[in-house]
Amino acid sequence: MEWIDSHCHLDGYLNKGVLPEVLERAKASGVEQMIAIGTDLKDWEVNHQLASEMPNRIAYTVGLHPCYVTEGWKEAVDQLEAYFSRPTLPAALGEIGLDYFHLPKEA
Repeated sequence: MEWIDSHCHLDGYLNKGVLPEVLERAKASGVEQMIAIGTDLKDWEVNHQLASEMPNRIAYTVGLHPCYVTEGWKEAVDQLEAYFSRPTLPAALGEIGLDYFHLPKEA
């Protein structure tokens, strides 16, 4: 059986120089495809590049996680549309902010 990891964050492994090993371990475990989830403008391009280089292994999304909403959030959101006109399209829009785990606790 082939598996798809529908929610992963590969940029940290890429930055540490261990992404090839991570992808190989995933494949050895039956995970043939991965969807790298966009959380912030900073990882959208990395995820797009990975999906462009390995289209049969990695898909990607673009989105803004609630923890990364800063003063410049509107400028980041304004850049989302450009990713949907590139040759390697996002698989989905997300993170989109429905992360109730991170909401402030009520008194």
